[in-house]
Amino acid sequence: MKNKLRPYKYLVLILFIVLTLRIPNLFEPYWYGDEGIYLAVGEGIRQGGLLYRDIFDHKPPAIYILAAISGSLVIFKLFLCLFHLITIFYFWKLAKKFFESSSIKEKDLLKSVNFSTLIFSLLTTLPLLEGHIANAELFMALPTILGFYYLFPFENLKSLRVFLGGLIFSFAFLFKVPAFFDAATIPFFWFITSFKSLKLLKESIFKSILFGVGIFVPILIFGLYFWSKGALDFFIEGTFGQNISYISAWTNPKFTSGEETLFSGGFSFRAIMLAASLGLLFLFKKFLDKTTLIVGLWTLLSMFAMLLSGRPYPHYIIQIIAPVSLLISLLFWGGQRYRFWTVPLLLLVVGSINFYKFYTFPVFSYYQNFVLMATKRITIERYFLNFDQRTSTTYKLSKYIMERTDQQEKIFIWGTEPEVYALSRRLPPGRYITSFHIVDFGGQEETIKSLKDSLPSYIIRMESEQRTLPGLDSLLQDNYLYIQTIDKAQIWKLVEPSLAKYLRQ
Repeated sequence: MKNKLRPYKYLVLILFIVLTLRIPNLFEPYWYGDEGIYLAVGEGIRQGGLLYRDIFDHKPPAIYILAAISGSLVIFKLFLCLFHLITIFYFWKLAKKFFESSSIKEKDLLKSVNFSTLIFSLLTTLPLLEGHIANAELFMALPTILGFYYLFPFENLKSLRVFLGGLIFSFAFLFKVPAFFDAATIPFFWFITSFKSLKLLKESIFKSILFGVGIFVPILIFGLYFWSKGALDFFIEGTFGQNISYISAWTNPKFTSGEETLFSGGFSFRAIMLAASLGLLFLFKKFLDKTTLIVGLWTLLSMFAMLLSGRPYPHYIIQIIAPVSLLISLLFWGGQRYRFWTVPLLLLVVGSINFYKFYTFPVFSYYQNFVLMATKRITIERYFLNFDQRTSTTYKLSKYIMERTDQQEKIFIWGTEPEVYALSRRLPPGRYITSFHIVDFGGQEETIKSLKDSLPSYIIRMESEQRTLPGLDSLLQDNYLYIQTIDKAQIWKLVEPSLAKYLRQ
């Protein structure tokens, strides 16, 4: 028994380190926009609203369902911790499975597995790439890695196994659409290795279709659910349609020569680079062992997913950490004739991150802030402010609203303050919860109509908000009374129109 457990001792140590590093996550305030959106949408679901139709964001449903089950930030973070520990465990098992079929020598096997697991664990845990934030990339990593683990070595698979593998990958897709590119690694591998004969090519096509059906089934089930509620168009728009406009809304970096722009790093450029890279991998596949080929495909496809929107958010990088961690171990311990091929792939990753100007978050100050709070060397207020200066305003506004309204009463915030909705457990009368949702997705008229049809008890107008909402000024003048300003957040209370007119005279 002791010998059987020995290979796991470093994995247990890594899991302990990760668990320790995640303890401060459980004490974070409501400060991060994405978490605020997930929890606000989740609260809408908890109060009986239908996702997309009654409360909106533009991701597949899994992250909002998990947020609804959580009900609070600390439980949401606990789910993240649990998901992540299980993900690391299966990453270790996947790395072992991959490297046993690679050019890595047996004496270096556990060393390479533990090293890649350590890299994966730290880069997906530390605040550097927002590993402390409950974002979809971390949740979808578990079904992605499980899918690879279940299907590897990818050859001689029975039809049922292929279908079930697709089903596993589908749960990654239900967290975020770019997970499709991780799953696409497997059909690409089938095609690249099937050009030896027409029979193999036909088998690859059949397996890919079956794999796709497995991915599609849970999506179809959700589609049928929303169809039964008369909201299929909202589901399609929120999960797929709105993501297209989201991708095209970002300004991309450019290659320039002096003042002349040679070409843009937009979506077309990224698609061409992906096709060219895959083509080169296909041409040189005979020089690669199977594991390096698979990890190379996974790297290229997940890198395209990372760059899909062109936005430089650190948590996007998390999607590529798993294959990159495997590549690094292959670089150090792979066979001499194969390790060379990891270098251009790693350089391409680093070059892409640099060119698209991805930023990172500080690590030391994050843990220092927690230690100072835990040892009572700074106040809770100071601890909160060290995350974001707006955090104090979030808690003041939430307290003000909770003291003066019931949970069923509606409020409206003109600004990007989803954390207030989440913390106060109050909802807007319409489906949009931030000004950028309203403006970017063309919801101005819909929002004003919902405000007029169901006048919220309070409207909070953020003075820092630069966007405009036509009709909001007249609505405030006709139906609301200005009460006070809290940290540049104007608070307006609903009153009778006649009273509002009288008080303004």
